[in-house]
Amino acid sequence: MGVLDRAKSIPGLGTGEDEEPPPYICLACETGFEVQHHSCPACGSFDIRRSKWVEE
Repeated sequence: MGVLDRAKSIPGLGTGEDEEPPPYICLACETGFEVQHHSCPACGSFDIRRSKWVEE
Protein backbone atom coordinates (compact mmCIF):
# COMPACT_ATOMS: atom_id res chain seq x y z
CA MET A 1 0.00 0.00 0.00
CA GLY A 2 1.43 3.38 -1.01
CA VAL A 3 1.74 6.42 1.21
CA LEU A 4 -1.16 8.23 -0.47
CA ASP A 5 -3.35 5.12 -0.27
CA ARG A 6 -2.65 4.92 3.47
CA ALA A 7 -3.40 8.62 3.90
CA LYS A 8 -6.69 8.29 2.00
CA SER A 9 -7.70 5.49 4.37
CA ILE A 10 -7.59 7.92 7.32
CA PRO A 11 -11.15 8.38 8.62
CA GLY A 12 -12.70 11.51 7.14
CA LEU A 13 -10.26 11.80 4.23
CA GLY A 14 -11.58 11.25 0.73
CA THR A 15 -14.63 9.33 1.94
CA GLY A 16 -17.27 12.03 1.56
CA GLU A 17 -18.09 11.88 5.27
CA ASP A 18 -19.57 14.97 6.91
CA GLU A 19 -16.76 15.09 9.46
CA GLU A 20 -13.98 17.47 8.44
CA PRO A 21 -10.50 15.93 8.41
CA PRO A 22 -7.73 17.65 10.36
CA PRO A 23 -6.05 20.37 8.24
CA TYR A 24 -2.62 18.66 8.41
CA ILE A 25 -1.64 14.98 8.43
CA CYS A 26 1.59 13.13 9.04
CA LEU A 27 1.88 10.60 6.21
CA ALA A 28 4.27 8.44 8.23
CA CYS A 29 2.08 7.76 11.28
CA GLU A 30 -1.27 9.17 10.02
CA THR A 31 -1.67 11.55 12.97
CA GLY A 32 -3.83 14.62 12.27
CA PHE A 33 -3.04 18.14 13.45
CA GLU A 34 -4.90 21.44 13.60
CA VAL A 35 -1.68 23.44 13.05
CA GLN A 36 1.26 22.81 10.73
CA HIS A 37 4.35 21.31 12.33
CA HIS A 38 7.80 21.08 10.74
CA SER A 39 8.19 17.60 12.19
CA CYS A 40 5.59 15.25 13.61
CA PRO A 41 5.44 15.42 17.41
CA ALA A 42 4.19 11.81 17.47
CA CYS A 43 6.84 10.07 15.32
CA GLY A 44 9.43 12.70 14.32
CA SER A 45 8.76 12.42 10.56
CA PHE A 46 9.11 15.48 8.34
CA ASP A 47 6.34 14.32 5.98
CA ILE A 48 3.47 16.58 7.13
CA ARG A 49 0.94 17.46 4.40
CA ARG A 50 -2.26 19.46 4.10
CA SER A 51 -5.29 17.18 4.04
CA LYS A 52 -6.66 18.75 0.88
CA TRP A 53 -3.41 17.90 -0.96
CA VAL A 54 -3.76 14.24 -0.02
CA GLU A 55 -7.42 14.06 -1.08
CA GLU A 56 -6.72 14.95 -4.71
